[in-house]
This record gives sequence, C-alpha cells and structure tokens, in this order.
Amino acid sequence: MDYSRVFVAFLVCYGHMESYGVVFPRMFIYGFHMPFFFMVSGILHKFNGRVQIGKYFRRLFVPFLFFNLISLCIVPLLQYLGIITLGNNLPGFNEAVGLFDTYKVYFVSTFQKFVHSRTMACGPMWFVLALFYCKVLADLWENNKIMISIVWLALFVFCCLCRRGWYFMIPQAVMAFPVYLFGAKARDMIHKIACSRFSLALAVICLAIFSLSVSFNGKATVAGVIFGSNHSSVISVPLFYINAFLGSLSVICLFSKLPSNRMVEVSACALLSILGFQNIILGVFRHFMGWDAMPAVIIVSSLVCMLFCVVLHRALCKICPALVGT
Repeated sequence: MDYSRVFVAFLVCYGHMESYGVVFPRMFIYGFHMPFFFMVSGILHKFNGRVQIGKYFRRLFVPFLFFNLISLCIVPLLQYLGIITLGNNLPGFNEAVGLFDTYKVYFVSTFQKFVHSRTMACGPMWFVLALFYCKVLADLWENNKIMISIVWLALFVFCCLCRRGWYFMIPQAVMAFPVYLFGAKARDMIHKIACSRFSLALAVICLAIFSLSVSFNGKATVAGVIFGSNHSSVISVPLFYINAFLGSLSVICLFSKLPSNRMVEVSACALLSILGFQNIILGVFRHFMGWDAMPAVIIVSSLVCMLFCVVLHRALCKICPALVGT
C-alpha cells in the first residue's frame, strides 16, 4: 500500500505542475488521484464503537489549520517579492500594491473562496477537511446506518441538483463518502485481490477500462458534479465513481507485490506534509519554469518537491508532531 500511496502523491504533484492546456495526462490523473486517497483512508479506518472526533481533530484538523496558516503567512510575502505567482484565481491579487495590500487581498479572497468550497490558502488541504467529515460520517454510519444513509442521500441529491450554495468543502465530502465507506467495508476483499496471483492482470484490465471511462468525463474531481467538465449529472456522477474505483484498484494491484522499502515507507508517512507544503514549493517552481515545461522537467521537479516535503515533515515530527498529524 505504501508504494501506491507514494506513487499517487507523485501524480498529485505532477498534476499541479502540468499545464491546464494539456488534456493528457491531467485527464488521467484527475480521474482517480484524490478518490484513491479516500479509498485508502477508508481501508485504514478503524471503528471502536464511538465517534472519535477528538482523534480526528488532532490528526486532521490541527494539520489543516497549520498548513493553511503557513500558506497565509508565506504566499503573500513570496508574491510581493516576485518569487511566486498565484494570483490568477484570486481577484486583485496580482494588482495589489504594497506588502500590506497584498496580504489583505489574499486573506479576503481566499476566505471567500473557502466559504464557497472553491479553494483555500493551502489548496490541497481541502482533502483533509473532507476526510475529517468522511471519518465522522463513517463512525456515525456504523451506529445508525439507516439514518446516516438517508442524510447522505439527501445531501447527494441536492449536490446533483444544485451547483451553488455549498460551503466549507461539504460537496467534496458528500461525493467522496461512498468511496471512503467502500474502502472501510471492503478492505478484506481488496487485500485478497491485491495479494492474489492475478493482481497484475487485474491491474492492467482495470487500467484499460479506466482509461476508456475517464476519456468520456474529462477532468473529474471529487466534487465532480460541480467542477467536472461534463455538465450532465446523469453522466458525470456514475462516471466519477467508475473512474474512482477502477483507477484506485488498478494502482493498488499494480504495486501490491513490490518488496518493502524504507524510503517509500518514510515518504508514505509524510503524505499530509506533501499535500501541505507542495502548494508553495511547486508554486515557486512554476514561477521560474513557467507552465510549459517539458514532461521530464516536471517529473524531476515533482520528485524534488516530494523530497523537500519529506525532509520538512521529519523535521516537524521532531519539533511538534501534532502539526503534521503524527
């Protein structure tokens, strides 16, 4: 499982470095990369008879606040110094005059977008907040399956019918919850499939079907109904889940037989830090290399970014482990 987690983390970095004008491999990566992490998180979910909201707050919400605070403090300064350019999606950010004005515009713009479930100071941290919701919902579901299923279905239908009016990354959690719950309830089956002698063949088959399926939906994200390129909910919803399950299962099976490796294990433990720090590191890389870098350059940059994140993670683990969820 560590190999597949690190590989998909690399794909996340690569996808954030790749030009938006490139249909492939962005279409391939965005078809399953974040659902994969929800499924794996579900596989690792352990229910002990009650809602462990205190544990989830320490392991997820504290890092969520920390990495967003880091971005709020550092990104405007880097923008002011001309080391980073992240203002394309933030009204007035690039036109801000003076350091104070830069911080003011950044704070106001990112808060408004966060409230409406679009982005946040540390963009990739939307996953952590949505994962927090999914973990709480999964524990509640174990105690009252019918009621939570009804609540989720109501939210899901509303998500399909209404593309506006959502707040605080709730639609991402609504879309991701079935994937998370599937991982939690089917962990034994997934383990048996991944350990079987046919795992590689199954990975190839799932990958082939996934490649065909994702081509019909373009860029499919966890909030696929709202942000997906296919504006028909009737088509995008089932395709979103087909892509999520097939893509995730193919990667799990593909790396299931590889021997353990210390560096891979260390990197797998630093996934939150990779999500949290990559926003700044890749932003600096993009500023100096532009959006049209060669694929080989993007690969190297993504690997270097991950290495930096792992080093920072290990340093923070020695100083204050709670900040990175350990």
